[in-house]
Amino acid sequence: MISRWFDEVKNLTLVGVFIFLFAAVSFCLSQEAENDECLRTFEGHRNYVYSIAFSPDGRYIASGSWDNTIKLWDVETGECLRTFKGHAGWVYSVAFSPDGKYIASGSGDKTIKLWNVESGECFRTLKGGIFDVYSVAFSPDGRYIASGSWKTIKLWNAEAGECLRTFEGHESDVYSVVFSPDGRYIASGSMDNTIKLWDVETGECLRTFKGHESGVYSVAFSPDGRYIASGSMDNTIKLWDPETGECLRTFEGVDYAAVSPLSNSDVVYINVGNPEGHEFEVNSVVFSPDGRYIASGSVDNTIKLWDVETGECLRTFEGHKSCVESVVFSPDGRYIASGSMDNTIKLWDLFEVKVERLLSYKKLIVDKLQKEKQEKIDSLYRKGEFETMQQYQERLRNADRKKKEIEELYKQKIKQELAKIDEKIDKIIRVSRSPFEVKNTAELLPYDADRETFKIIFRGKRYDLKVPLALAKDFKTRFNSMVIKGERQLNRKGKWEYFNCYVYDPETGNKYPFGEQRGKILATTITPGKPPRLIANVSFSEPSGEGFLDAEEKGIIKVEIRNEGEGKAYNIIAELIEKEDYPDIYTELSKSISELSPGESKIVEFAIEATEDVGSGLHRFEIKFTEANGFEPAPIEVAVETRALVPPDIIVADMAVDDYSGNGKIEPSEIATITVRLFNQGKGVAKSVVVRVELGENVFFTGDSRQEFDLGNIPPSGVKDIQFSIYTNNRIKDKIPVAVNIIEAREKFNRSYPLDLRVNVPQKSGQELVVFKGRKEDVSYGGHPAGISVDIEKNIPETGIENREAIAVVIGNRDYLKAKNVEFAIRDAEFVKDYLIKTLGYREGNIFMLKNALYSDFVTYFGSRENYKGKLYNVVKPGRSDVFIYYSGHGAPGLKDKKGYFVPVDCDPHHVELSGYPLDLFYENLSKIPARSFTVVLDACFSGANVFEDISPVVIEIESPAMKLRNAVIFCSASSDEVSSWYNDKYHSLFTYFFLKGIHNWNADLNKDRAITYEELYKFISDDSEGVPYWARRLHGVEQHPVIQGDYKNKIFISY
Repeated sequence: MISRWFDEVKNLTLVGVFIFLFAAVSFCLSQEAENDECLRTFEGHRNYVYSIAFSPDGRYIASGSWDNTIKLWDVETGECLRTFKGHAGWVYSVAFSPDGKYIASGSGDKTIKLWNVESGECFRTLKGGIFDVYSVAFSPDGRYIASGSWKTIKLWNAEAGECLRTFEGHESDVYSVVFSPDGRYIASGSMDNTIKLWDVETGECLRTFKGHESGVYSVAFSPDGRYIASGSMDNTIKLWDPETGECLRTFEGVDYAAVSPLSNSDVVYINVGNPEGHEFEVNSVVFSPDGRYIASGSVDNTIKLWDVETGECLRTFEGHKSCVESVVFSPDGRYIASGSMDNTIKLWDLFEVKVERLLSYKKLIVDKLQKEKQEKIDSLYRKGEFETMQQYQERLRNADRKKKEIEELYKQKIKQELAKIDEKIDKIIRVSRSPFEVKNTAELLPYDADRETFKIIFRGKRYDLKVPLALAKDFKTRFNSMVIKGERQLNRKGKWEYFNCYVYDPETGNKYPFGEQRGKILATTITPGKPPRLIANVSFSEPSGEGFLDAEEKGIIKVEIRNEGEGKAYNIIAELIEKEDYPDIYTELSKSISELSPGESKIVEFAIEATEDVGSGLHRFEIKFTEANGFEPAPIEVAVETRALVPPDIIVADMAVDDYSGNGKIEPSEIATITVRLFNQGKGVAKSVVVRVELGENVFFTGDSRQEFDLGNIPPSGVKDIQFSIYTNNRIKDKIPVAVNIIEAREKFNRSYPLDLRVNVPQKSGQELVVFKGRKEDVSYGGHPAGISVDIEKNIPETGIENREAIAVVIGNRDYLKAKNVEFAIRDAEFVKDYLIKTLGYREGNIFMLKNALYSDFVTYFGSRENYKGKLYNVVKPGRSDVFIYYSGHGAPGLKDKKGYFVPVDCDPHHVELSGYPLDLFYENLSKIPARSFTVVLDACFSGANVFEDISPVVIEIESPAMKLRNAVIFCSASSDEVSSWYNDKYHSLFTYFFLKGIHNWNADLNKDRAITYEELYKFISDDSEGVPYWARRLHGVEQHPVIQGDYKNKIFISY
């Protein structure tokens, strides 16, 4: 670069001299700024780094220097792996072959050399010129090498080393050559201020691009071949169309003008160009792999990132102390590498830029949709040019309702668009975690000898730094020679968070941690007085409680470490290591415990997340431990079973029509209210479901009808109803064109269903029982959707009651491993939960919903014989919380001890004494919970009739729960020697159906005093003519008599 300046200086104007001197001074004054983007600095060259290149797999960087060498660097560690020596002059250019096996280099010794990357051997030297070789490039297929020199480009056979063709036409040095992505063309940039496009096959110059006012240092093709970018001594980057030669855009740099003479000899120079552009010459340009960005390196010591489409300068990377001679993107687009006249290579992280762009896009999309919304709202109140006043007044009557619909529609649109952007940001954040290493720029404050602690200031924050007293003096003396290492990760604001930081002393190898520690840090050893003995245990949990880590689900691997020795343990590190590379699983890498005393235990948790693309199978990990003095516990192998994305499948399960005349037919001009029942017959949750009703010609919504419905998430076997009103004109003769469009958060699960509606044809009414039979093999949880007329599921009473301190545990056990399934158990539990929220005023967050509960779930919530303080005990507020417990599933008697047991889904009923949860333990542990009241509803029989096919019913022996439990009411669905039945037509158990029916429409308020007592509810359920006993005999020919116990029977259950 300096030689170029001397070649040009004779032509410089006064402005040019000013710029030249300013640039020269900047070499001395520029300081390496502390910045977030610079991930790593590669040091080792003894002169300017003039050219760099990434290997095709992104693992290595090659660099060419004016110290006559090429170096190969490990991108991950920054280590120099190999130095290639052989050139007798400066190395101007380096390039990897497409297969990554070779490096080509061009030099001031007038040769091109080919190097074996693996061995470092120079296996071929290409000679054929008497001038310096400034640029080399491989063709995309690796067969050819192009080189740029004085006025010419040469094409070489890479294998034979033969010069095949010389391209002549430039009038000065050719500083840059590049092949087009298809290999058919070469673009060249020259000090004659032009770019030329050459046909590789014929050598013909196809086009000359003119527009730069000074020499062209660098040219690059976009990945799709649509553009050529050029960087010039005139401080600009230009974007060209290779087909036409047109300059499409100029990325402006700084320009200077002489103004306001202060005297005969003094001139003031001011910047009249783009303040975001380069101040001086642009030495290097390169496209990102996706073609969206251009990176440029300049004499102003900076790298800039530009948006190709808009020309906007997105980011300036500062840190080099001298000119940036070369820039290149990593193949995956994650990094930019830069080579500089400060003798270094720097690696820059682009994650922050990407998150910032997405965050700014969020604002743009919100602004755009808000503007659309406002335009639509404004149009509601604006009189049309060809609209009569009567029409306008008629339209205004519905304007406020339409306004609310528009606002709701755009609220959902904004929500969906932001969710898409957040998903992209989350993916970037997950992979942004990376190690960093910087020179010691921290400030060391005075030592506190009593606390054996220094204070340091790093990146503007103050931290404690623990250094033993015996090492502190030497540490302070050599502090400036140490380096700071650690890890970092982007947060949702697009800013870097630094953690696992430590000061590393290269002389002693000691590491001194500071700040937040999430990862592997080994601090200075502290010898314990007595040995510790560490024991580690591991467990896994995930939200559904099923034991699978489902696609799009986050789980926790919990590691408990106990010290059963007599001495303290220090700096315990737990690392979670993948046995294989799992690209669709994200985990935290390591956790640390600074100190663990004898008898103490601590827990560390590793977050583990499966992406949408994860497959089903076992994913194996090893948890390895280290302890400062070598007393670490043994490694633990962990296998987490993942389950591939289970898709939802929303269908129109049922439809009913209520017409104005009541004759069951939709007649022209008659208003009809359509109720559509949607059913998720898939095995996965449908997310953020929105339904839009679409009408064809000659069909119209009534003025007050909804057209769009935000249904939220729909679980497997979940049912949602929508209702809208329409009418037709007289042109409809048969089929009425109405479609229901189902929009899910993930576009691939969208569906559209035309409705089977016809004029003057009888339709199903909302009062009929209509059942849609789904495909059984597609149903995972729960049964088929009930028809629209299942009364207890419609219009669940909403009382406005708030019981904010109340706690509920609702259990539905359907899918048994070693017993018959309980068909409607989960459906029962779901609707009990709905009634708790809407009618009884429980907060949803205070309801623990357990589907297919395991034995461990019963212990977790209700405790064990050794420890009665389960999760339920811990969440109850003494004297203030009402507790409601509902169970639907199997019960069974112990065949030996004749006691009753809950049957978890993983229990073998024949061995229920070993793997069932005892009823007596359940009531005993409940009696120790200081709740205000208890309501226990058990929809299960404990006689064994439903689980033992070859054994007669067993009468269980259990002490009355009322003897143990105070302020309580216990409902049991049947006596101890009876069975509990199903009400198949209602898709519920018989008992739960009547339990909820008693609340629905206040049917159990027998004395009509607007309050239902427990006793009244029991009488309604157990009525011998209309309740459970009657319908059990009628439907199944069995006896079933519900039971109520407890001292709260006469208390009020609910008032309305």
